[in-house]
Amino acid sequence: MASRLAATMDRRRRIRKTVRYLEAQLEVQPDVRLSLDELADVACLSPYHFIRLYHHAVGETPQATVRRVKLRAAHHRLIVDRNASVTMVALDTGYDNAQAFARAYRRQFGAPPSIRASATDRRAAVDVSAIVFPRMRPCTRQIGSLADPWVAFDELVGHLTLQGLPKSSERLLAVLSPDSAFTHACVLDSANTREPLPLARQAVGGGWHACLRGLPQEVWHRAQHDFHLAALRCEDRPLLLYYLNDPSYRLDDEQRIELFVPLRPDAAVDEIARAFPLTTTAGAIAA
Repeated sequence: MASRLAATMDRRRRIRKTVRYLEAQLEVQPDVRLSLDELADVACLSPYHFIRLYHHAVGETPQATVRRVKLRAAHHRLIVDRNASVTMVALDTGYDNAQAFARAYRRQFGAPPSIRASATDRRAAVDVSAIVFPRMRPCTRQIGSLADPWVAFDELVGHLTLQGLPKSSERLLAVLSPDSAFTHACVLDSANTREPLPLARQAVGGGWHACLRGLPQEVWHRAQHDFHLAALRCEDRPLLLYYLNDPSYRLDDEQRIELFVPLRPDAAVDEIARAFPLTTTAGAIAA
């Protein structure tokens, strides 16, 4: 069991390293050509094994990820640089001609590159509500303060994988200290779990929380600058961070999270309702 768990964790680390590598390369040089052999070398795998593991983990081929990231960068440039022509952006993105670029762009965004979207305030995309988060005792993986937080998540997912738990059923939470430092990771109980996970259990949640949902960087910005949250937040209780998708394999601006910030126990419901819409559902605790 221990050797199988170590192998599962190692595969996750290899694919995560590759995703971060291609993201970094394309950010610096959008027209760079990343070959399958190069990406397989980053993961220290043969091309055959790499493409199988990558597709299983990420849900698409490495070439599809590269193409999608390039088109996303082109989309952003067409929004912010109104002087850039479609042909110029196509060539700078690595396409041989504007026609091939336009076909790929339409497939990804549903509209031709000649129709330029308007820039919007991404912070407005953060959904904020208030919810009563139930008191739970999920399976927990606690790590030392000097450890990489990814180790905790890799071990949790490794246990789930060895139990044959469907990937769609993985519900991972990070528990953060009041000052937002990572303390431990946990997975919520699932009806699909065949047997209890060989991990400790620790109580989390309980009481009213503000739920902020969106891109991680925008969620954290809202959490730090929201006037109502500053007035209602309970400063001595931990925060809960739920990953709406697996952060190991998602690019930075594709990740989605729900951040649960505890509210003061003495806050009246009508006071909370004046600050945030009240809701009864959240991704982390939905059945």
